[in-house]
Order: sequence, then C-alpha cells, then structure tokens
Amino acid sequence: MKSSHHANDRDEAPEQALWLLKRAWHNGHRAVNEAVRSYGVTPTQLGALNRLVQEPGLSGAQLARELLVTPQAAQLALVALERRGLIRRTPDPKHGRIVRSYLTPEGRRITRLCMNRGLKAEDEFLAGLEAEERSTLVDILRRLAKYGPAPASDHNGLTNEVLVSRGPSPTRGAPDPAHQPSQPSTPHGER
Repeated sequence: MKSSHHANDRDEAPEQALWLLKRAWHNGHRAVNEAVRSYGVTPTQLGALNRLVQEPGLSGAQLARELLVTPQAAQLALVALERRGLIRRTPDPKHGRIVRSYLTPEGRRITRLCMNRGLKAEDEFLAGLEAEERSTLVDILRRLAKYGPAPASDHNGLTNEVLVSRGPSPTRGAPDPAHQPSQPSTPHGER
C-alpha cells in the first residue's frame, strides 16, 4: 500500500496548526530572549520576576505552575535571581518547608527594564499583523489556553488540572510586610 504523503511532498502538504503555533512561539520566545539578554535574564527568569511583581511571596512550586515549567526549572531560575540580588527568599512562618520569594528594589528595576524591552520585542514580532488581526490572535490564543484538551487521567484515576493564569489569587503567596508598592506594571501576557 502506497502512502499518500511522501517526504518530498512536504511543500504540498497542509500545514498543521500546532506545528505553526510552536514555530511562532519559538520565534517570539527567541525575540524576547534577545531583547532581555543584555540584562542577564532569561525568559523564564523574566517570567518569574514578572509573576513576583503581580503576586509577591509565591513559592517555587507556585511559580512553576504559573510559568508552565518544571519545579526544577523554577528552582534554577529562583537560585540565579537570588544570587544576582534580584529577589530575596524567606521561609514561610507557617510552613517551614515552603520558601517565599520577593523582589528586591534592584529586581523591580530590572523587571521594569526587561518588560519594556520584552514588550517592544513582542510588538516588533507582531508588527506584520493589523490591529484587528492581533486582537483576533489574542482572542483565539486566550480561548485555546482556557479551553485546552480535557484533563488527562493519571494511573490513580486523578486528573491533571489544566492551568490558565487568571491573575492574582488571594490564596497564593503570603504578603510581605516589607513590600513597598512598586510602580504599576503590565500584567503577564496582557497590555
């Protein structure tokens, strides 16, 4: 039986939506990475900094869920940020094993600078789209993020939660008594 799709037919094959989405994400991610590289911050670290602007006191596990990365990747980002003096980490007074993270003044400054550069890189990346197309793209991506596939069932019959960040949650993060309100910032992923 002959296959109807040969390797040399790739130019004629219909393009798959998820593959295009992955390629677009990769190109946008690379643009942001290049924009913030001079500050010595990776996109994952910038995501962590930005989440800590929005929700001071998140734990590493909470950041991992918010950023859609592994707990190990979140931990590596937090350790690097702490070493640079951009965040400080303190044990949760009620749960000794939980460590909360807070931006330092230098962390707030770097976050503001990186977000400005990152958002500029995003604007340049999307410059080929008309305003209406951008709005449609954001609407479609928001719906895809919110209504992704049904949660997968694990071996114990439990389901994995589909995560969609909906902004600050009153149950996450402990308030930092030393936290001074910072200048308003752009919420992660929105303008």
